[in-house]
Amino acid sequence: MARDDETLLVGLHPLEEPVRFFFTGEMLRCEARTSGVGPGYHAYLVHLLRQVGQKCRLRWQWEGEGIGDETGYAAHRDFAKLQAEMLAWLQTVCKAVIEKAKDGATNIGISMPMGYPALAGADAPFALSVLGPRTREWVAQTADADGAALRTAGADYFPWWELAPDAAFWRNTGLALAWVELPWHPPADEQEQASYQMTLACLEYAGATDAPTKALVSDLQALVVADADVPVVPAPDGVGYRRRMMVYDLPGLWRITLPGYYYASVDSKGEQYSFVHGGREVTAFTMTVASRSENAASEERLLQNMKAMSGEEELRKFQRGTLLGRAAVGQTEEGWSLLGYVAASNNMAVVYISFPGEDDAPWALEVWQSLTHPEGM
Repeated sequence: MARDDETLLVGLHPLEEPVRFFFTGEMLRCEARTSGVGPGYHAYLVHLLRQVGQKCRLRWQWEGEGIGDETGYAAHRDFAKLQAEMLAWLQTVCKAVIEKAKDGATNIGISMPMGYPALAGADAPFALSVLGPRTREWVAQTADADGAALRTAGADYFPWWELAPDAAFWRNTGLALAWVELPWHPPADEQEQASYQMTLACLEYAGATDAPTKALVSDLQALVVADADVPVVPAPDGVGYRRRMMVYDLPGLWRITLPGYYYASVDSKGEQYSFVHGGREVTAFTMTVASRSENAASEERLLQNMKAMSGEEELRKFQRGTLLGRAAVGQTEEGWSLLGYVAASNNMAVVYISFPGEDDAPWALEVWQSLTHPEGM
């Protein structure tokens, strides 16, 4: 729960956006998204709001200009109709995804958290959902399905498909948390510890005894008790997006590719990004030259101070399209480091990478060369 002078945010499900309460004049308004979790959550929220209204002597207005329950459930209270509305929404989204993919798009998020990193390279799926990646075939079939096939797709997609929180609800919630929320490294703080404990509790409540779920529980239990100072590299397959290579957004439309299980942080100004795992640490920040007259032809000028800053006579170089990169690798008192620049038009990204030994230099060079920008394609 969070609040400011005008808004109260209430988290009711770990996989859905917080419910927002705020005043417009003398009217208390409630805004909520429910399509990320499913019809069971929608029905639960309607019931909860009615209870709040009764206890607090509030009369919710479910119909009117700019307000209402888009599914109609608050008025008719027919759960089968609510499921049908959610299925219609899912089909609309699947059709939009197929249309978007005509331009070659992949990594298309369906009700994924805002700003969630994309998967990189061979790991990139056609689409991402909270219960795992979706193939083009699944999306296309769901877009055209009807009857029992469509209901099966709905039960497969929505974590909370039925009215009551049954075993499927608990299992799906646990799996979705493992797919989307868990960092897949030993917990760094109380919040990450709580995420692991919630996931394990959901899977325990589900009572699942199948081999994949038991293996998942075993993996999570091992991570919970692991030493955060000892680097753990999870298997790159199985449940969990962050087991895999991911593409992180940086300021200024830059992107960088790193394993999802690295410990990631951003400074208080939102300018400097850090990624740490074991003895490897990547620090990145970006900048933009104010004048747009500094076009692609000036990229060499953006990079010309590299030698002076690095103290190295010989620089590593790469060019990809109009993207230009320069980097210097050298030994420090603590180990080894790479200082790298990449420029695209009047945009520049800078990375400083520290690592234990010279054998890690190819990895550092790969991270530096993973920097991309849309103006350098």
